[in-house]
Amino acid sequence: MPRPRRMPSFGKIDYLLRPSKQIERKLFIEALQVLSKAGYHIRDYQYIGFGSVYYADFILFHKYLSISEMTCIEKELVPRRMDFNKPYPFINVEIKSAREFIESSVPFEKPQFVWLDYDANLNTDMLEDIDGFLTRLPQGSVFVVSVSANAGPLAGYVSEPDRTILKGKALRERIAEAMNVEFGRFLRKPRKTIKEPDVKEENVPSLFSDLIAERIKQSLTVRSDSLHFHTLFKYVYADNAQMFTLGGIVDKQYRSERLRRSGVRALDFVVNRADDPPIAISVPRLTLREKQWLEQYRVDPASTEPLAFEMDVDAVKSFVRYYKYYPTYYETIT
Repeated sequence: MPRPRRMPSFGKIDYLLRPSKQIERKLFIEALQVLSKAGYHIRDYQYIGFGSVYYADFILFHKYLSISEMTCIEKELVPRRMDFNKPYPFINVEIKSAREFIESSVPFEKPQFVWLDYDANLNTDMLEDIDGFLTRLPQGSVFVVSVSANAGPLAGYVSEPDRTILKGKALRERIAEAMNVEFGRFLRKPRKTIKEPDVKEENVPSLFSDLIAERIKQSLTVRSDSLHFHTLFKYVYADNAQMFTLGGIVDKQYRSERLRRSGVRALDFVVNRADDPPIAISVPRLTLREKQWLEQYRVDPASTEPLAFEMDVDAVKSFVRYYKYYPTYYETIT
């Protein structure tokens, strides 16, 4: 009996209705706008991403970064649907995997903005995709990777009998053993090996961060032009599944001073060092009226207005931090 075809992620998730993801896109935009004023001419870059049938990233990056050269990679065999939903005629759609794209593409002649936004947990194929891009991207390119970072799927690294018999710490220890075999060559010092605590839900983003960072470092090391990865973005968030993002700029080491002077490091959603912990993007679900009240009475640091409704203090703080980027959704009847 043939196996049922896996439903593509765009058939399960509306990419336009993910508030944390939408905030992340807007954070990228603000940071890249700052960099544009510091000599990184982002509007002249080519954007390469996984747009799905929604093209959300492509629309925002064209409108707010003025990028007009774009390539959308889509691994699902839906060419007519991709073409039907394409918002701009200048978007080039490639129906292939990231690996197939990088292997078939011509050398990049100018800086790129690449966002490999995966909908699954990190695996070795993704690490090879990272290598494929990092060994070819020109100086000044922006490179970002997003992956799911959930403990549940890690059980797939062990046999079904082990998943049935082992529980709790014993199962995590077996998972860690199997992952050491799978990811051993991508582990860096001082981690050296994956241990049982690393595969707990709260620690999976840190584990994946180390693996991605090491793959980036290895990929740049083999190049002859001595490029360095300047980390800018490290995020953890969850609209449904927990996600982790790592991103930055591929440039010479001495450009770190240029980045500092640009002001991008002063943004409170940009990390200053590669080993900084990820920044949590967490926003409460609000009614339109609640959102408007919080903007009126709580965004001002001097406001002492008591809350007009029940809401967790941490949720209020999170909203205040990201209110400028908080999306509002409406239903329209046409």
